[in-house]
This record gives sequence, C-alpha cells and structure tokens, in this order.
Amino acid sequence: MINLLPPIEKDRVYSLLLKKQLHVFVLVIAIIFFGGAIFVLNTLVFLKIQLRELSQSINVEATTEEADQAKSLEDEIKKLNLYLSKYQTFKDESVGVNDIIMKVSNMVPSSTKLTSLNVDVTSKKIILSGQAATRDDIVYMENKIKKAEYFEKMDSPLTNYLQKNNPSFVLSFYFK
Repeated sequence: MINLLPPIEKDRVYSLLLKKQLHVFVLVIAIIFFGGAIFVLNTLVFLKIQLRELSQSINVEATTEEADQAKSLEDEIKKLNLYLSKYQTFKDESVGVNDIIMKVSNMVPSSTKLTSLNVDVTSKKIILSGQAATRDDIVYMENKIKKAEYFEKMDSPLTNYLQKNNPSFVLSFYFK
C-alpha cells in the first residue's frame, strides 16, 4: 500500500490518530478506574454490612450468654434461698436442749429435788425424776407440764403417789 498524502498531512493524520488513541486510552483507563472504584465501594459497603451483622450476632450471643449466666445464678440463688428457708424453719421448729432444761426447771417447785433429767432429742422424750416434798408438788408439776404449750403426752405412774412424805416421782413427757 502506497500512501499518497503529503508528509505534512501524514504528520497531521498521525497526530490526530495519536490523539484519538490517547483519548481512547484515557477513556479506557477512566472507565477501569471508575469501575474499580465502584467495585471497591460495593465491596466496602458489603463488608460494613457483614461487620455490622457479625457485631450484632456477637452482641446477641454475648447477651444470650450473659442471660444464661444470670439465669444460672438466679437458679442457684433460689436453691440457696430454699435451703436457707428450710434451715430457718428447722431452726425455728427445733427446741434446744438448754431451752428444754430451762423450761422444765421453771416448772419444778423449789422444795423438789431433781435426781435426773433425761432428754432424748431424737424421740423428743423427756424423763424427769426426783423427790418432792409432798404429793401436791408432784400434782403441781404435772399440771404445769400438761398446760405448757411446748410439752405433750404426760405419763405419770401411780407409784408417784404411794408415799405420803418425800415421795419419789418419775414423769415422762414429750416436747413438741
């Protein structure tokens, strides 16, 4: 192929062609740059959304874990409160041996001598024996014990009344 254009025209055509190619090259680079920027922005937005969802998921898991721990602690506290209430009920219902001795000794007249006071905590049985000045002292003790709200099931054998002076006695009863 033969080129019939003058050299100045050839230079002008080459420069126009070069300008066109340069414009196309710049346009392609700009399209690639803007396309890449859009791709990077889309990726950035996608990653931010994923990060937010992951953060929410972690918060939900942490909240769930904290809620589970709180529930577990609450259950343990309820168990402890139940044990404490059972213990308090047991403590309130139980009678100490010292309390029993004090209550029994308050029912014994001053003229009466006690020889033994047996307290069986498991069966709640009390056996009181001694020597009274008179039979009236024995009757007095029996009546006091029968009327007491914390004692029950009085047993007083007839042998307590056989002696007129200084009778020996044995009284058995139960504490509540």
